[in-house]
Amino acid sequence: MLFSNKEIANYVNQNFVSSWQSVRDVPTISFDFGQGKTLKRTLNGNIATYVCTADGKVLDVLPGLYEPEAFKDRLEQLELLYRFISPMPEARQSAALLSYHRIQQSLLSKAQQPARFIETNEGIKLVQTAMDANQNWSKPLPSGEGERKTIVPKDDLATWEKLTADVRFNETQMRKVVHERLASVASVKPNQISHWLYREVLHADIDDPYLGLSPVLFSAWPFSESPAKMGTN
Repeated sequence: MLFSNKEIANYVNQNFVSSWQSVRDVPTISFDFGQGKTLKRTLNGNIATYVCTADGKVLDVLPGLYEPEAFKDRLEQLELLYRFISPMPEARQSAALLSYHRIQQSLLSKAQQPARFIETNEGIKLVQTAMDANQNWSKPLPSGEGERKTIVPKDDLATWEKLTADVRFNETQMRKVVHERLASVASVKPNQISHWLYREVLHADIDDPYLGLSPVLFSAWPFSESPAKMGTN
């Protein structure tokens, strides 16, 4: 949905080298209603957007689904993060990145608005705003650039109230956990945190073949051991 949005796709193509990785096979479920009637469909998965340096070091992660306007705004912020640290020597880059995550985690832990990068004549700066962290998560946050044009039609799926709530939860809760983790490591690559991210942040353990549904699926299993324990389907 996000990357099929023309403006999002154009922005990503112009400013990032993008790649896609599936972290597990897509789960499918089948229902047999009898008399030859069956239904088979895939289950919806989850997504995480990693923004990395050219050598694969994670700068930050946007976990879950976003409303397109907010998603583009967060990508613009992470582009500024990259431009902020890239001129620094490597040792200073690591220190600046750790400081960025510690600042953001601290502010979100206090239910305050995360700091924002702004570009001035003196360069790129990270500044704190006075907004309540629970407000306006489905819109670009104020950056002094004036009102931004909405990039999705009003009847688009992305304007659903549920997606707006998802953006708020992603930014106030899930990114707080991401910042806390990234504030503790000087350098990490996506494959080093992907299992942790899906298990602890997105709550979709990619190592669990039953996606956390074992208690529901097998609680009434009539035998001494469930198929999950026996390794069968």
